[in-house]
Amino acid sequence: MNFRNFVESCDSTFELELLTTDELRKIVNNIPVGKAEGLDGIPTSLLKLSFTFIARSLTHIFNLVIYTGIIPNDWNSARVTPIYKADSRVDP
Repeated sequence: MNFRNFVESCDSTFELELLTTDELRKIVNNIPVGKAEGLDGIPTSLLKLSFTFIARSLTHIFNLVIYTGIIPNDWNSARVTPIYKADSRVDP
């Protein structure tokens, strides 16, 4: 059985529930301060400090993504930095 047939044969569904502002607050509070910022350049400390002011808008944005299933293109990007353990940086 190929993957498509397997998925089509499943009778279960997958749903995400909309976020509340309190749930998002807990998530933001658990982000470690001092970690590298994302591609948006926003430091985690700024996100935490400003959360009270942007909470409703940020919750609305995340809920739009959940409701529509449309993920912004910028959210599909990542910066990957290899960390070398020893010796040569060109030898895998």
